[in-house]
Amino acid sequence: RMLWLAAIVFLVPSVCFWSSGVLKEAPLMMGCGLLVWSLFRLPSDYRKIYVWIVFLASAALLVHLKEYVVISMIPASVFFILSSVTSHRMVWINFVVVHLVLILAALNLPLISGGDLVYVLQKKQQDFVNVGELAGAGSMISPIEISDVGSFLLHYPQALATAYFRPFLFESSSPFYILAAFENVLLTALIVLMFVRFRRPAREDLKMLLWCFSFVIVLGGIIGFTVPILGALVRYKIAAIPFLFIAISAMIRPFRTKSV
Repeated sequence: RMLWLAAIVFLVPSVCFWSSGVLKEAPLMMGCGLLVWSLFRLPSDYRKIYVWIVFLASAALLVHLKEYVVISMIPASVFFILSSVTSHRMVWINFVVVHLVLILAALNLPLISGGDLVYVLQKKQQDFVNVGELAGAGSMISPIEISDVGSFLLHYPQALATAYFRPFLFESSSPFYILAAFENVLLTALIVLMFVRFRRPAREDLKMLLWCFSFVIVLGGIIGFTVPILGALVRYKIAAIPFLFIAISAMIRPFRTKSV
């Protein structure tokens, strides 16, 4: 099982490609790994200074590189810490309550602090559109509408689908896009296999799996709304890909070979 998980983390094509160059993605993936490791250690090792050092240093690194990745981890991390100090029977309740509270707070930022989540996403989306038009990007797609809170909630599933399932095979022209499209096909096949051979996660794994799904859903929404360029989309989502593949694979019942 550990070899399978290692293969998922290190051998996914897009992760290998983008994290192996002299780009932000290499330290980004290291920061994600260290932050998750230290976060999962904090409930039991909160008295150990080195765990706090790794946690704070990796969080600072991610904020410096791509702060939206840290923002995407906030709901999952609040849930994980809360579930670590409450009964295991409260895991699902904690998950739902934490996410509902944080979603309501994010959508009501104009009333709470004067900020505006929808406006920020609109601005980021327009920035990408402008860059794509100036650069003559050949892989631009239609931006997803995000005019108000209603359209944000209505189109969130579309944003997730865009982030994790595009480019499609029929819109892939270059070898790079074809490889990315086949990776999306593999992801689709794993999701189908998960439903066919679903395995209920062990109680000790549930918090970790819910953390993964929360991070994947939040980050995917941000990317799907703001990045209408397929080339950039493939690159920006790699921080979530290992966690998505791990969470799905952990809920697939293993195939067992019959002994001769």
